[in-house]
Formats: sequence, structure tokens, C-alpha cells
Amino acid sequence: MATGVSIARPVVMALIAAFMLAIFPNSGDSLEKTISLPDIPGWNRGEVITTVLESPSGDQGSWLELAYFRETDRHSILVVVLKGPGTSWSGLPKGNVTAGDGPVGSGATYRTTTVLGFPAALEIHPLTGSSLVVTPSKETTFTFETAFEDVDLETFAESFLEDVNGERQ
Repeated sequence: MATGVSIARPVVMALIAAFMLAIFPNSGDSLEKTISLPDIPGWNRGEVITTVLESPSGDQGSWLELAYFRETDRHSILVVVLKGPGTSWSGLPKGNVTAGDGPVGSGATYRTTTVLGFPAALEIHPLTGSSLVVTPSKETTFTFETAFEDVDLETFAESFLEDVNGERQ
């Protein structure tokens, strides 16, 4: 029986380690290798968090998240990059759309636009802030978010996307 216990312990430890890796996958830097995160004049980059998106059918892409902080007042922009086959979506409406949340709402507005020629949508909510979504390809989505009214997401996104991978999009 002592032999069985000594064999069982390493097997149980290996199973626990495999389970922990499945729950908390090695976030790695696969997306950071495919997207060169630009330095934006007047902004400091925060820590990058990358999560590999995996499913039973395999690698579905990556989720990268980081914040940029304006040097003058530390106002921030959260940048989220989704890239890969499991991140595609076609949520942006075609054509020009401008809408509000109506008379019962809190004053939020929504409009479609383009950033460097890519389809985009800007939502401005007076209570929670602004969000700009840009979809340069079927498998890549950039989201820029801020809670500060004086931060111009469209200008920031243009600077960011011009410099991604060191080339103009």
C-alpha cells in the first residue's frame, strides 16, 4: 500500500497542475509579438496583459489589454485588442448611423464613423464615459475606452493605428 501512495501523490499533483494551467493559461505574449504597441507622444504606456483564448477546438486568438496615461494629467485610455479566428464579429452597422438613447435615457449617443478608413463606432455616455470600436479586419478589433470627457478617442486611435506594427494601416 505504501508504494501505491507514493505513486498516487505525483499523479495527483500532475493532475492539479494540469487543471491549474487549464484555468489560468499562460497568457504569453503571442499577440504582443504580432502587434507592436506604439509609443504615443504625450502618453505613457501601462502594463500589458495578454490572455490566450483557447477552446476545445484549439487556439481562438488573443486578448491584449493595456492603459495609456496622459502625461499632463494622468487621464487614461484603456486599449483592448482582440485578434484571432475566435474574436471575429460583425457588430458594426453598415452606413452612417447616429442615435441617442431617447427621452427616457441618460443622454448617451452613438454614431458610426471611420478611423483611418476602417469601420468604427463611437458611443459617448455622460455617466460612464466613451468607447470607440475599430475593426480593421474580420479577425481584429480595437477598443479604446475612457471615462474622461477631455480625451479625444478618435485622434488617439488614429495615432495608435498609424503606428501599429511600425507601418501605416
